[in-house]
Amino acid sequence: MNIFSVWTALGILAGLVTLAQRAVINQRTRAITHGVSVLVWGLAGSRLVHAALNWEYYRNHLIEIPQVWLGGLAWEGMLAGVCLGWIILAYSSRFSLGYLLDELYPLLPPLAVCSWLGCWMVGTAYGMALPEGTWWGISARDESGEFARRFPLQPLAAFTLAAYFWFIDSHRPRRAPAGLLGGLALAGFALGMAGFTSLRADYAPAWQGLRIETWVAAVFAGIFMGFTLLIWFFRKRTPKRLYKP
Repeated sequence: MNIFSVWTALGILAGLVTLAQRAVINQRTRAITHGVSVLVWGLAGSRLVHAALNWEYYRNHLIEIPQVWLGGLAWEGMLAGVCLGWIILAYSSRFSLGYLLDELYPLLPPLAVCSWLGCWMVGTAYGMALPEGTWWGISARDESGEFARRFPLQPLAAFTLAAYFWFIDSHRPRRAPAGLLGGLALAGFALGMAGFTSLRADYAPAWQGLRIETWVAAVFAGIFMGFTLLIWFFRKRTPKRLYKP
């Protein structure tokens, strides 16, 4: 099994455990079911986008496309799949988008952080090479396994995202409108990914001097920021709460 897949699995497990802990006791089963449902959509989207971006290989290895444990997941596909699953779940369950978003929020922090740490372990999404002796650089490998002193992109991204999630979670208003926490989390994550992916030194398709994934992250950031602003502007306080006060 690919090491990155192991880190992804750890992130998913940690997210589901956190989701269960934060849910009201009599709603834990439903919360976990919702979480697993959107994660399945996310994994499907992530794998399909990765396969599409590497179609020259997968066209001759179709049997490997559903084998997510082999590694090869695209974060932008994961996010798109999760969003699609979230919308479908809201429609089928009759819960509001904001309410479900806050319900599912605990899945994001551990998965985002573990994914960056997994990239560090396997030598993907690395930063640019630095001159030898640069004290703030880290020894990181690339896809070929060669180590070099590099900009500490993966640990920096993991730490920054963890700090951001902690901040919005611990400073959210006690009577925040439904969806505000989840909207801030997704907007901050997408905005962070726009910045972090622009610092990657590994190869990726680009347009107008920026990686395609950076453009995708910027689009997601704009969508989620708009969603969050709408929630705040048209805020309606609902008495129904998933999380313990």
